[in-house]
Amino acid sequence: MDTLKEITKLAESLEVKTCTKCGKTKHGDEISVNQRWCKMCIVEYRKKYRKENKEVLAERGKKYYEENKKAIAERSKKYNKKNKEMIAEHKKKYYEENKEVIAEYNKKYNEENKEVIAEYRKKYNEENKEVLAERQKKYNEENKEVIAERSKKRNELLSDSFVKTKIKKQYKCDYKDITPEMIEIKRAQIKLKRMIK
Repeated sequence: MDTLKEITKLAESLEVKTCTKCGKTKHGDEISVNQRWCKMCIVEYRKKYRKENKEVLAERGKKYYEENKKAIAERSKKYNKKNKEMIAEHKKKYYEENKEVIAEYNKKYNEENKEVIAEYRKKYNEENKEVLAERQKKYNEENKEVIAERSKKRNELLSDSFVKTKIKKQYKCDYKDITPEMIEIKRAQIKLKRMIK
């Protein structure tokens, strides 16, 4: 039975038909059975329709989403679970191909939303103190050599983060209160001390 269906399908695909929209003659598998239009005409029609009815379609999509939130969320969850590896691979590939664009977008977003991000982080840190402390402790234990090497490098290069830490310890102030000028002055002091030694 399946073989008969396949033969019928093959015969239809080899049959030559004319598109009722553009008038071009094409193979049967290039013509839609229902509309009698070729696939290219259908694509063009749909593209034009979407362009001309943008607001209507957006409103329809919004309404559908609101009415079917749970079903959509469940479907997405199932799809993501089933295609976890493929999605991860796709995200990785996209990131590799768009690093500069993503970095620029993130930079712009962070600059425009400094207060919102700071407030969110503050709230998150307060609500998750124990979890974060445990995570940091575990990371420190598992990465002792990496941390030591990083600290050594920061120390040698007098990086901003290293100098900021020195200022914070010495003057008992918050990182947010440390200005670029303070960093430069402290960096010059440390360099001078090292030269004297």
